[in-house]
Amino acid sequence: MQRFRAIKKEIRIVAWDDGPFKFKSKGKDILVGVIFRGGQFIDGLLKTEIEIDGLDATKKIIEKVLKTKHKDLRIIMLDGITFAGFNTVDIKEIYEKT
Repeated sequence: MQRFRAIKKEIRIVAWDDGPFKFKSKGKDILVGVIFRGGQFIDGLLKTEIEIDGLDATKKIIEKVLKTKHKDLRIIMLDGITFAGFNTVDIKEIYEKT
């Protein structure tokens, strides 16, 4: 039987979600990343703004992950692949650059 690699209990993850906005509006929306340790402790928050229906969500997530003081982030979770309307995230680019 194949054995899978175990995940440490204290692994750090960041989970991203956007804030509410009005459809068909212009401007910016908030994008927040919450850093968890072991699924039980909140270790930090990352916050940025992205264009509604823009193209900058991927870039902003990468920037925030690379600049955080939590260099041992192992998992990036997204609440879907679009934020702020249709600001689509390139998950392959996030994987390659972080």
